Amino acid sequence: MKLKELYEFAIAKWPSEIDISDGVCSGKEVYLFSELNRLYEGIASNVERSNDWESLACWAFHQALWDKATVCYEKGVDKIKAPSISPIEFDRLLRNNLMDDGWSEERIVYEKANPT
Repeated sequence: MKLKELYEFAIAKWPSEIDISDGVCSGKEVYLFSELNRLYEGIASNVERSNDWESLACWAFHQALWDKATVCYEKGVDKIKAPSISPIEFDRLLRNNLMDDGWSEERIVYEKANPT
């Protein structure tokens, strides 16, 4: 599966701007963003469960948004923009997720389609 296809699929699922003003620090450098999580849960429930690539893409994009939200929230910013997530960051998170044992076949397919 090509990075560009996965990125475009995932970014299209998210609103362009996300409110993170509800962020709460739940421990050292650990933040909870209720609105961000609510949006992800809605997206995940609408993604075809039999399509691992779509599920993985949405999860990786959520991770990237959460990382961005954490940095922005610490700077006093209360909104993040989905388009601010770069394909490079998305790719890094996809590759990281594919390192889990259960994704070995998908990892091979992804690495062949997207050599570094």
